[in-house]
Amino acid sequence: GVSALCSHDLTHDGVPDVIVGRDDGSIQVYSFDVSSEPKLCFESSLTGSVTACEAGLVNSANFDEIVVSTYSGQILSFSSEPSTQIDLTGDDGRGAAEDDDGEGEAAKAAGGLMGMLNRSR
Repeated sequence: GVSALCSHDLTHDGVPDVIVGRDDGSIQVYSFDVSSEPKLCFESSLTGSVTACEAGLVNSANFDEIVVSTYSGQILSFSSEPSTQIDLTGDDGRGAAEDDDGEGEAAKAAGGLMGMLNRSR
């Protein structure tokens, strides 16, 4: 079920978007741009149940972020700021936190919110 809910105009269209955190660890952003039917414009999965979420300008005056906390005590941020460089190498030179497709979890999260929000405009 839904465990956290907030709203913020992440798509910058003058209409607040709804951010939903769920007890299964998923985060979803719904946009109400043109019609009364919500459009899913971002989704991500975390390893723990979401306990709270908030959105706004946090680290940068120019880019929105979604800040999420989980039941295990993690605090995560999804930023709309474009990422120019991500260093995923550990001390041994291998990529850290690689998925089966070889792309690291941090790399997916960094570009995820920005890309999804741009496609929803």
